[in-house]
Amino acid sequence: MATNIKTRIDEANDYAKMINNREALVGIEDITDYTSVPQMGKDYKPYYDLWTTVETWRSSHQRWLNDALEEVDAQNVEDTVDLA
Repeated sequence: MATNIKTRIDEANDYAKMINNREALVGIEDITDYTSVPQMGKDYKPYYDLWTTVETWRSSHQRWLNDALEEVDAQNVEDTVDLA
């Protein structure tokens, strides 16, 4: 769900930029203010980072516990733990 929300915010930001560009092309002087859209992305980023880190840890942790020891990539484990 966190990725879906981030995707929707990114799409809204792209759409706002497109609208502003089109307004500029047709010569509208009072261009619509969409500054709240990028701010929404900045405000959401810590939550997105938290949830994606938790999901990465959760899925990796299950593999570390259940996969055969020789199948566990030590560098990948170290990189994932360092991320958290």
